[in-house]
Amino acid sequence: MSTSVYPIEIGAIRGRVLLDGVQVVSADDLARIFPDDNQRIRAASPDEALSLSGNVLFLETAGKRILVDTGIGNLMPDLPGQMQTRLRETGVEPESIDTVILSHFHMDHIGGLLGADGQAAFPHARLVASRMEYDHWMREDLLATLDEVRAGRLRQTFAAYPRLDLVEGQAEVEPGVSLLPAPGHTPGHCAIWIESEGAHLLHVVDSWHCAAQVQLPDARPIFDVQPELATSTHRDLLARAEAESLRLLTYHLAFPGLGHIQRQGEHTVWLPA
Repeated sequence: MSTSVYPIEIGAIRGRVLLDGVQVVSADDLARIFPDDNQRIRAASPDEALSLSGNVLFLETAGKRILVDTGIGNLMPDLPGQMQTRLRETGVEPESIDTVILSHFHMDHIGGLLGADGQAAFPHARLVASRMEYDHWMREDLLATLDEVRAGRLRQTFAAYPRLDLVEGQAEVEPGVSLLPAPGHTPGHCAIWIESEGAHLLHVVDSWHCAAQVQLPDARPIFDVQPELATSTHRDLLARAEAESLRLLTYHLAFPGLGHIQRQGEHTVWLPA
């Protein structure tokens, strides 16, 4: 098994988790990310060193090649995204991607949509996203409140992709692959539900950022746009995962980000694959 590519199967759907990069979280970073809960998060973390991975999902179903999010791209020169490299390592040319599903519009998820030349990195792909997410971030009054780089990048990104499908509610994007509303982290943040031949995978994306949040679902990172709603969504997903014994994928937990939830006393805990 590669340290940056992890194969998975969900029934007849084949895929790989691709590591876009890893960002080490210092004590100062932790205090900034969880200003009210950093001590509880640290106490509940099994490892001394915390990190945030970028786990991008690639799927093949019904002859279609799909990416769920695209990593950070070239937005962090000191930690550049590796998605183009990871795809080519596995024999997949970016030009062959049919569909890119966007869970939400934070830059570590959509930054890889553009190449270093500012053009579409997946030139033949259609983009699929929540209408609520698009309408939130692409409002001119909100764009005016963002820094110029981020606002410009949002405008440039969606101008580069003429095929954009906006969906509402739970919606099947390709056979067996559906967007599932999971709001709060951002207004239109979505999980991804994958189902084939009786097998399932629930990709919770950014519904939690570290394993300690499974035990502490009320711990809120500063990234959550709607903290109360995010906590409610987080609890709902945990309850469903536990009740249905679901296999889960997470975007930011240690690569490959796969695991499941288990009840231990009064708490649920994360058990990595």
